[in-house]
Amino acid sequence: MTHARALFLPTLYLEPFGYVVIEANMSGTPVITTSFGAFPETVKDGYNGFKCWTHREFVEAAQHIGMIKPRNCLKWAMQYTLDKTAPMYKRYFTRILDLTGKGWYA
Repeated sequence: MTHARALFLPTLYLEPFGYVVIEANMSGTPVITTSFGAFPETVKDGYNGFKCWTHREFVEAAQHIGMIKPRNCLKWAMQYTLDKTAPMYKRYFTRILDLTGKGWYA
């Protein structure tokens, strides 16, 4: 992916996370995608890619993909490394475990 100008991902699927965006960004490749699923979290418009809704927006994003700096893509993707995400997952699963026997709203 390091030689690609962009990853084009025009999906309507409610992607729960979308590792392919992180993989592309890790190689310095910006992403052109939709605002479905996790993409609003993993793509920052104009920084590591573009989120689009219409055909015109996809065309404009493709025309402006050169303004995205590969180092920004890598910098953005680095927040999703195991060292950074493992503590977040631990907090999340600890919260769930703490609910056992007490009920959801206890």
